[in-house]
Amino acid sequence: MVLACALAAYVTLGGASAPFGPALGAAIAVWLYLVASRLHAKLREPGDAPTLVDFELGALLAVGVDAALLRFDGALGGRLAPSVYVLVAVVSAFARPLAALAVIVWVLGLEAAIRTYVLHETDYDALGLRAAFVLAVAAINFAFVRAEVARIRATATARVEEQLDRMKQDARS
Repeated sequence: MVLACALAAYVTLGGASAPFGPALGAAIAVWLYLVASRLHAKLREPGDAPTLVDFELGALLAVGVDAALLRFDGALGGRLAPSVYVLVAVVSAFARPLAALAVIVWVLGLEAAIRTYVLHETDYDALGLRAAFVLAVAAINFAFVRAEVARIRATATARVEEQLDRMKQDARS
């Protein structure tokens, strides 16, 4: 978590916009290593991953998305800006609810810091609108994806119980 905060600070201080050099190369390498290790930890768990792993992975992905936006668009509202919504949708669908909420707060806090310290914006109307859309995407994904997963689980459970009943009836006869 400390390294994720350090990478976020690096991006917030303009590191993603700087010319490519050893510091940016090291930051990218550390980011790739951390994302790979957190993803491995998440996939290694037989059930849901711990909340901290979900949060760290989401926070690192948010740092990467914002760094890419700054690097390739030079701003947070360019042609690649919808990638933030994709990130929020994925995190909302696959992370534990508390981790997803923490990542959303992280995304909005990181964007506010970047707008203040990198882009030197003083009007936060764009951030307010972005926050509303981020929250809407998260709520929609949380509600619909979780509802669909619950429906699929209920259907699968009913089918398994039906098969068990058939097996019991076959064993009786």
